[in-house]
Amino acid sequence: MPMTSARPSVVALAALLAVASVLMAGGAAVDAARVKDLLPDLQMAPIYGVQLQSKNGDLRLRFGTLVNNIGDGPVIVRGSGPVGSKMTRVVQRIRRTTGRARGVLQPQATMYFESVGVHGHWHLRDFVTMRLISLSTANPSPDRVSTKIGFCFYDTTRLAPDDRPPNSARRTFTGCGHADSTRVRMGISVGWGDAYEPSYQFQAIDVSRLKSGLYRLCSTVNPQRLWLEKSAANNSSWVDLRFNAARKTIEIVGSETSPC
Repeated sequence: MPMTSARPSVVALAALLAVASVLMAGGAAVDAARVKDLLPDLQMAPIYGVQLQSKNGDLRLRFGTLVNNIGDGPVIVRGSGPVGSKMTRVVQRIRRTTGRARGVLQPQATMYFESVGVHGHWHLRDFVTMRLISLSTANPSPDRVSTKIGFCFYDTTRLAPDDRPPNSARRTFTGCGHADSTRVRMGISVGWGDAYEPSYQFQAIDVSRLKSGLYRLCSTVNPQRLWLEKSAANNSSWVDLRFNAARKTIEIVGSETSPC
């Protein structure tokens, strides 16, 4: 009886394994393509509570701001490795459709401990900027900025039912650490906002010796585009004010949620 070679069978098996490997790799590529970041969408709500305050001979423009998150996932910022009053490592954590998260190092971000007044917790510098811009073309005044530059942000205000995204989450973030914290986690859940009332410390712009005229008060979240989010189109809100220096009065003449 003639002997038959086993080589064709080995070749066929190798071919099948190669095909299976290609199919598995293709499937893995498809699965990887389906994994997406659940990015936040930071929305600056309309500025509210605009008022003038006279104190100790100074005149301050006070107002309230509210930053909402209407995105696919929470905005999460973590700080670690404190040296003195600053965290040496600041990372944005981004949730993914797999249920896990990835970290994005933000070396340009500054997280620091604020001990002045009622704070006593960690702040993220320039998360929101507030600026008073002169609209007078004949004799414009220099821009003035808020004395508040650092923000501890967490879930303070839930959006109204009609404004909440369908993926709105429960309240998750409740604080910003303390003096002894070696790790700090702050953020805003989907369907929640972080409010700063007009009466809060540093929530003001000094308008002493400001000329009478027309001004735009502009509030912008994520102004340096450090934090990854779905869209930056809704990051600013503004009100136009007519300021009378002699009478120390203001009049709101316009407002909009749009780039300033």
